[in-house]
Amino acid sequence: MFGVATTAVDIIREYLESNYDIKVYVFRATGHGGKAIEKLMRKRELDAVRDLTTTEICNLVMGGVMSAGSHRLIAAAEAGIPNIISVRATDSIHLFLSIHFYLSISQ
Repeated sequence: MFGVATTAVDIIREYLESNYDIKVYVFRATGHGGKAIEKLMRKRELDAVRDLTTTEICNLVMGGVMSAGSHRLIAAAEAGIPNIISVRATDSIHLFLSIHFYLSISQ
């Protein structure tokens, strides 16, 4: 996590695990996390999803390096899995400048 939603994620996880007999899994919004959660939902290995940080969508639309692909946020609906989606961190786009490019523009 990049810190944008860490506190919220921790509070939600602590509440759910303290009050219900469940296990909460946290996936980081790095592109890989989104792909992993979508795969688990397609295989119906999760009972419900609370999608708090959807920055991977912004990365897809704006050309960032942390996109989970164009099928992000689809698997839950297709699998019939309850899903709560938030728009947290939709103002975050992760871009990458190569060292070569950085050195070229800094000279």
